[in-house]
Amino acid sequence: MSFRLQYLQELDCLGLDEAMCPYGGMASSGVAAEEEFLSHLRELAVGATWRDVFPDLPEHWDLADPDSWTYPQRSLGPFDYPSPPRGSAVFASLDGHGDVAAGIAALDGITSLGIPIFGAGMVLDRGAPHLYVVLPLGAPNEHVEELANFLREQPGMGNSYPERFENGRPEGV
Repeated sequence: MSFRLQYLQELDCLGLDEAMCPYGGMASSGVAAEEEFLSHLRELAVGATWRDVFPDLPEHWDLADPDSWTYPQRSLGPFDYPSPPRGSAVFASLDGHGDVAAGIAALDGITSLGIPIFGAGMVLDRGAPHLYVVLPLGAPNEHVEELANFLREQPGMGNSYPERFENGRPEGV
């Protein structure tokens, strides 16, 4: 039986609904890790909570309130604000070839948009280069969308989307 089916079976035994899991998915580093996790689940009593299943859940998460399931923000790199408040930011990935020159050209091209930029740079994440563009505080969300669309259309780029909107400002403002 697959790991996923065993996992779902154990959740059912505990009375937990996978749809209410505070983590968005499961990943493992291999069969040994999967067996260790399943053993952990089998040791739990009926009525266990998600905190029992995942003892590493952040303390500030209210399991009845998915809006509280947040992670502390971190600086995206030396081109970002070192601490809050931080401006909005756009993420962009390179296509499957990871052509760094295409990323550099895309970053150079953003100056043609006339949008003020706080900082921009490339970081190596999980073995692949990614781009971030950080806007100054107070930049409108339209600039975030325009940057994401521009980067997405550049040669050698994969996907691009808003990484974050400025702290404390509702979307659309």
